[in-house]
Amino acid sequence: MTFFVIVAAMFIFGSAYVTNLAFNQGINLTREVGYILKNRLKKIFFITAGFIFVAIGAVGIVLPLLPTTPFLVLAAILFSRSSDRFHKWLLRNRVFGPYLRHYESGTGIPKSLKIKTIVFLWPSLAISGIMINAVWAWFLLAVVGICVTAHVLTIKKKKKKDVANITEYKD
Repeated sequence: MTFFVIVAAMFIFGSAYVTNLAFNQGINLTREVGYILKNRLKKIFFITAGFIFVAIGAVGIVLPLLPTTPFLVLAAILFSRSSDRFHKWLLRNRVFGPYLRHYESGTGIPKSLKIKTIVFLWPSLAISGIMINAVWAWFLLAVVGICVTAHVLTIKKKKKKDVANITEYKD
């Protein structure tokens, strides 16, 4: 709080007088200003990067070769370190929220979400293969589809007694 009073006084009384006053009180203004700017820039960078990763993750829902999960998890981590409001927004999101809440709590993926993922994955891979219309693309998409399907199916769901109910995000 004293820092903000000193900065306000600098504008009112002049910087030389206030700098001398701060020095006499043992306050290093350069360090204080640097600390605040560093934290503010870090917060702005994390929030901006978080939204970029949310956008990439959203595109990854439609494009089968672009993974969704790592980008959304990274966005959740960035938001958790910079903005509680945006972190809550992402966890409450209608599309991403349930998936991220299960991922953060370590409860695995519910069976219904596994089915939706696989049902959406294979038609989108087929559409991509038709659009590219190359043998190597069909092979690559088939390998990606098999690997993603195997990964989704091997994620274990924990027993209900092991975890709390996480269907709703609670503050």
